[in-house]
Amino acid sequence: MPNELDIKLLSSPRKVTITTSRKAPVDTLQGTWDLSTDPEKNTFVDANDTEILTFMDSFTWDQLVTQQGRGYVWAHPAQTTGFRTGDAVDIEATIFQPLRAANALKAINTLATHTTLNNTNSFGNLDRFTDTLGVQLYGVGNAALTNYVVDNFTSIGIFMQTTQETWNDAIDNALASTQHTFSNWFIPSSPQVMSVVQNEEYWYNFAPFNALDYFKGNYWTSTTRYDTTTHGVMIGTVHNVSSSIKSGAGARSILYRKHF
Repeated sequence: MPNELDIKLLSSPRKVTITTSRKAPVDTLQGTWDLSTDPEKNTFVDANDTEILTFMDSFTWDQLVTQQGRGYVWAHPAQTTGFRTGDAVDIEATIFQPLRAANALKAINTLATHTTLNNTNSFGNLDRFTDTLGVQLYGVGNAALTNYVVDNFTSIGIFMQTTQETWNDAIDNALASTQHTFSNWFIPSSPQVMSVVQNEEYWYNFAPFNALDYFKGNYWTSTTRYDTTTHGVMIGTVHNVSSSIKSGAGARSILYRKHF
């Protein structure tokens, strides 16, 4: 393989220094690589010509989703002691924690506003909250599931119950519930609720929840009050977080499930 020589004459009475450097001509592998405009030049294949790795200097959002898969933002329960099956700690341990490491390596969206994504959701638009068909009709005039909201930022599916229940009954009934053929429902922890709601007079008083009558009433969370374990945390009627004795039928429930 021929080499090119860079010859530099240095000022010295009795000395000439010649410095050489290898420069890959076009007919070498490196030269061909450097000059290639083939979009697949960074794709590596095995002996069967099966793609095994693609190196890219930068990704578009769609490329990142294709390469890494789509990830979501999941609130931690902010509670370390569990008190029963289906409470905040149990839901974290059984549903979210086993998937967190893999989810962290995926393409995770960000918010432009509370209800608008910076990058497209799986339906190809920027809406954070949609129905199951990716629009915002929620079964009124389309075939989407009625009163079921998909949060495309957290991957949560949301459905409202109207029955007043005790804390334990709310959790039991959520775990046993089948709504729209789905049976993986749970009562959300207070951090999960706060990751969805907006700072309004009523927590759910914004589209689409206000149109679906979600925002009136007290709602149980699966979080236990830290200093009084006989009390469960609830989302209050008018812009507050409070607690009530678990045995009191003081609240209704909004059911959550992992939709994606």
